Amino acid sequence: GNLLQRVLFQNPQITFEYKASHVMSQTQALLDLFQREGLLTAHFDKAISLFEQTHVLVRALPAKDSRPLRALLSNIDAYDHAVAVTWLCGILAGALQIESRNAFVSVGLAGMLHDIGMKDSPLGLGHEDDSHAKRGAEMLQQVEGIDENVVQAVAHHHDRRSQNGISRMAEIVGVSDEFVRRYRKDKLQLTLQEMDREVLGGFSFAVAEAFKSVFEKAART
Repeated sequence: GNLLQRVLFQNPQITFEYKASHVMSQTQALLDLFQREGLLTAHFDKAISLFEQTHVLVRALPAKDSRPLRALLSNIDAYDHAVAVTWLCGILAGALQIESRNAFVSVGLAGMLHDIGMKDSPLGLGHEDDSHAKRGAEMLQQVEGIDENVVQAVAHHHDRRSQNGISRMAEIVGVSDEFVRRYRKDKLQLTLQEMDREVLGGFSFAVAEAFKSVFEKAART
């Protein structure tokens, strides 16, 4: 199954649209779990809408400026990760009551593009190599239509509160990235415990509490 998918997805004749729709079906397993747990109902539709808006904007970026983006999105593992992070960014943005459409969409773009500086699949690298964040920001500065807030969020998504200059948007992307990397199917409780023990202390109180509020029901079970 997975081997066959990778062979097929290496075929340049398979369209980006087909890859995107197929990866969405993989990410759906994560969404189904959260729905089954009774989580995220308040912001679920908003998060799905954010992904859809972000996908449209990404596809509209100028082709001459976006070769690194196309390379990232043609990698099935990288795109799967980007979709999941974008979705969770939307959930957290809703929990943090981010109402401005521009700010909301910018969060989604930052989530989708946060690993554009990686040469290989994000799932194959650990957190000891964060140079891709700055490299990705440098790439995005060359792309017409990318807001500077998105560039800075990509640059700082691995920074934590002990470091200066991290924005709320970078924190949203950072905590979403941490969760998606750590989550394994049917291991929600273990992942939440690990996040509480090892991750959330590196984020502002507001972002940590927003994350906890999203998963509050599951944490009690």
